[in-house]
Amino acid sequence: MLVSPLVVGIEGKKAGQALVDRLKKINPAGILLLARNIDSPRQVASLTRDINEAMGRSLLWTIDHEGGNVVRFSKGMTSFPSAQAIGKTGNPDLAYAVGRQMALELSALGIAVDFAPVLDLGGSSYNPGIGTRSFGEDPRQVAIFGKNFIRGLQDHHVWACAKHFPGMGDARLDPHVLIPQIDASRAAILNRHVVPFLAAFKAGVKFVMTSHIRYPALDLELATFSKKIVTGLLREKLGFRGVVISDDLSMGAVLKSGLSPANAAVKALKAGHGLLILSDPNFTLQNQVKEAVASLANDKKSAPILNQRKIHRPRMTASASLTPSPKRDADARPSALTAPLHSKHLASWIAGRAIRVLRPGSWDFPLDPKKNSILVLFPQLLEIKSSFAFEEGPEGPARWLKKKLKSKGLVRFVETPVKEKQVGFLRRAVQEADQVLFFCFEARRFPGQKAVLNVLNKMAADKTAVFLMRGSADLPLIDPGLAVIDMAGDRKSQMEAALKVILK
Repeated sequence: MLVSPLVVGIEGKKAGQALVDRLKKINPAGILLLARNIDSPRQVASLTRDINEAMGRSLLWTIDHEGGNVVRFSKGMTSFPSAQAIGKTGNPDLAYAVGRQMALELSALGIAVDFAPVLDLGGSSYNPGIGTRSFGEDPRQVAIFGKNFIRGLQDHHVWACAKHFPGMGDARLDPHVLIPQIDASRAAILNRHVVPFLAAFKAGVKFVMTSHIRYPALDLELATFSKKIVTGLLREKLGFRGVVISDDLSMGAVLKSGLSPANAAVKALKAGHGLLILSDPNFTLQNQVKEAVASLANDKKSAPILNQRKIHRPRMTASASLTPSPKRDADARPSALTAPLHSKHLASWIAGRAIRVLRPGSWDFPLDPKKNSILVLFPQLLEIKSSFAFEEGPEGPARWLKKKLKSKGLVRFVETPVKEKQVGFLRRAVQEADQVLFFCFEARRFPGQKAVLNVLNKMAADKTAVFLMRGSADLPLIDPGLAVIDMAGDRKSQMEAALKVILK
């Protein structure tokens, strides 16, 4: 039976018979692990082993494990700061060290592909699909950090995936929801946005993921369905010889394009993709897509596309997780920082060097909580638990922060709405506090967080410090009188770095 070019999402956390039966009917190339499939590393290791055994072959197990806010594990794995935080350190060796540690942890669970790194460029304008996921604004910096991250993964037996080709750094909409259009010229795309991808090809990256974005200078089709972009540009002009995989065909941009997932899959394969992601676990939908793709096998013009799908899992040995590949370019030789290092120390090292005081306001850091009545405002992460994975679950960060603050003195802790706009209950607490510390979770995206900012801008500009948990895009929403600290991410290590800046 021909293996389908699909990398599918599944329901559940165990290899039950019903799941195995469905997978045998779809016969996918691989499986995309999402938070709904994960309790712990031990459970994931059992899941991958049991399904492989039931299928009689090793499936390609994949995951989005970028660090920062794009992770699927809430416990048992190192929670690294974002790519933006790594870039802010100015040390590319740290990108290699993070990739190395991620690979050691993922490969032990049977995971073969990490859909990382993001090679899209950051920028001063708000990009809801990227934010802290980018290593920086400079193409050369993103190229250097990206290739080191790739080598860190692939030297330690997990394949990397450079995304999202040909670059979505200038997008102003999120393709998970809508269709972005990037109006950059062809020259700007090739000479700026494609630069990090060229470095990734040189580094030997195994996978490249395309984007559900329209680039009129290249083609009027979305990149996912564009033969000019996938075959003409990526394959023929730029010479990429690895595996081209689509972004998730369940995403909003694909649905907004008017295509069914089955039709989208056919168009993506004809454009030149070797694998297709379909995260929706619905069996009927997966079977429809499988049947549509199988019909291409009878098309002589499509047969060469289907024959490119032979993919093997990275070779592992008993000592593989301890043995880096000696084949490395001289310009990417790791420093002592890439030697084995306690992963939590590595995360803390990065977090501490990435944090920035963007505006000091009228504050004199550090504060003494024993002399000041301090109000700490923290986002109610339970409201967004379906969209993000947090350390120890959605209640974990608040619980950890409360414990940290308990010994600091007179500190009041209040959780603030993320989606809901009703924040009137905060006014009295803000009035009574000598100082206010607001941990802001993307006010440009979430109306509740913007409403909290509005209250602080009007009532407490002279006594508030704002901690940006999702990058500096919220800065224009903040009154110039407030102190602003950019954490470059929302991991526990980054919150700890923030506390060291402002509290004794």
